[in-house]
Amino acid sequence: MREKIIEKLPKVIKEATPYLENERWMITGSLAAYLQGVDVDVNDVDILLVKRRGVLTNPTPQFYVQGVSVHLIRDPSLLLYSYKALLKAYERRKVVESGGIQLPVAPLEWLASIYRLEKDEGYKKKISKIKSHPSFDEKFYKEIKDKAIGTSED
Repeated sequence: MREKIIEKLPKVIKEATPYLENERWMITGSLAAYLQGVDVDVNDVDILLVKRRGVLTNPTPQFYVQGVSVHLIRDPSLLLYSYKALLKAYERRKVVESGGIQLPVAPLEWLASIYRLEKDEGYKKKISKIKSHPSFDEKFYKEIKDKAIGTSED
């Protein structure tokens, strides 16, 4: 599935462009980890829109592009992200090339800090893979991991 998603990624971003124009955004979830070299399964495309503080938006739109599920995550508080931690993650986002386009992706430390909130055993395996990646910054992870829970007002 991840090969199909990577192949379709330029088309996905093109289809999502109306939602992304004039917004701060980054790819998050397993796709962000995979694009940074972590060997994880990828089942969909999650795009996090980093809204200005206090701006609430409509529920998360979901759509499909050539069979690829795309989630636009528009309100960080829906995911229990602390707004301050989210901004730190956004400031540390990586930019990777895929399919001839530059893509902002959530830092690995952010992904690990969010995945640790999940109860499913699969997330523990993802965390282990992410933490063993050579670019994983343990210091940054410790800085944000306890701030991953909160509200958009944090």
